[in-house]
Amino acid sequence: MTKYGPLDNYVPVHRKESGLSYKDMSVLLGLGGHSAVAHYEGDSVPKDLERAIAFELIFEEPVQAIFVGAAARVRQQIASRASALLEGPIGKTSAANAQKLETLARLARIDKED
Repeated sequence: MTKYGPLDNYVPVHRKESGLSYKDMSVLLGLGGHSAVAHYEGDSVPKDLERAIAFELIFEEPVQAIFVGAAARVRQQIASRASALLEGPIGKTSAANAQKLETLARLARIDKED
C-alpha cells in the first residue's frame, strides 16, 4: 500500500487529542467492539470512504453537502451516543478527561448545528 505523507490516516492522532478511548470511539461510531476502531486506525481504508472522498473531489463539495440526509442522520446518532457517554461514569479527573468531556459535550450538541 502506498503511503501519503508520514501516516496514511490521522485517526489515532485525532482520537488521542480528543481524549477519547477505543471504547468511547466504539460507542460513538456504533461499532461492535474496540478491535473495530483499531481497524480504522490501521493501514486499511474502507472502500466506501475512498468513494466518498472521490465524490468530494469530483463535485468539489464536502461529503456532508453531497450526502445531506445521511449527514443529518449521522449527526443525530453521534449526538445521542455522546449524550449517553456523558451520562455514564467518566472516571478520575485529569487533563485527558477534561478534553474528553469537552469533546463529548461538543458532540452532544452536533445535531443542533447548522
